[in-house]
Amino acid sequence: MAKVSSDFDFAEEVYWSVLNGNEGGNLEDLDALLAEKLQFQEAIFLSVKEKVSSSSSTSSSTLKVTSSLMPKHKKSGKSKKRVGPSSLSYCEICYDRKERHQMFRISGCSHSFCADCISTYVKTRLEQNITIIICPRENCKVPLELEACKPRFSKEVIELWGDLLRDELLCATGGQLYCPFKDCSALLLNDNQEVIAETECPYCHRLLCARCKVSWHSGISCEEYQKLSEDERGSEDLMVRNLAKEKKWNRCPRCHIIVERTEGCLHMTCWCKYEFCYACGAEWTHDHGGCQGN
Repeated sequence: MAKVSSDFDFAEEVYWSVLNGNEGGNLEDLDALLAEKLQFQEAIFLSVKEKVSSSSSTSSSTLKVTSSLMPKHKKSGKSKKRVGPSSLSYCEICYDRKERHQMFRISGCSHSFCADCISTYVKTRLEQNITIIICPRENCKVPLELEACKPRFSKEVIELWGDLLRDELLCATGGQLYCPFKDCSALLLNDNQEVIAETECPYCHRLLCARCKVSWHSGISCEEYQKLSEDERGSEDLMVRNLAKEKKWNRCPRCHIIVERTEGCLHMTCWCKYEFCYACGAEWTHDHGGCQGN
């Protein structure tokens, strides 16, 4: 290429010299020489271009062959977002892995559960009238705090929790009680904070004892009622007790069953084989005939 360029430059210089009258020579011969040089240069240019084009085609085919030998990955219909293991947490209630923003961590023990599960757990405990709710993790005794739960729990659960805590506080200070009748169970408040006994439920209109927190124990004082055992506090038991008081029936000093004397002497023998005086309740002896209660 360098030699061709040099020859072309020389011919061009001669050509212009002839035109300017500086050199002798035939102008037609010079035209023929320049034409020959131009044709030769064009032939070289086309040859180089063809070689470059052939080399590019070979590289492209080589690239295609090489690419065809590479392992191909199957493309799925949907692109899946890869999530690193560190972004998932394990819920010990539903046993599922959840994103971190779906988890609720208990501040006192750092145990974490998904927000849906822990909210359902708390609601279930509240429906059982349990206000001190501990971590559901086995053997963990750390209580959940209402304030910490507010941002993650539903309004319904938070309001229920708050109402139960308020009611519990009022009960502890003696300011409220529930109607003892199971088909009512209305919440009753004593605004005046006075010690009262017999009162009427404003919802079911039945009598109750606000002091003993039971249905009204007619014919027996609160002091007497509170001395009774649990199996003697039923409404039927109280009716029998009042009837015995009215009929002046006595109790066996040993087994405390009510005994009715219809006729005869004061010497009573109970079904438990205990013998006693019906008048004074003392154990019967052979010299007890002169009882003052006769």
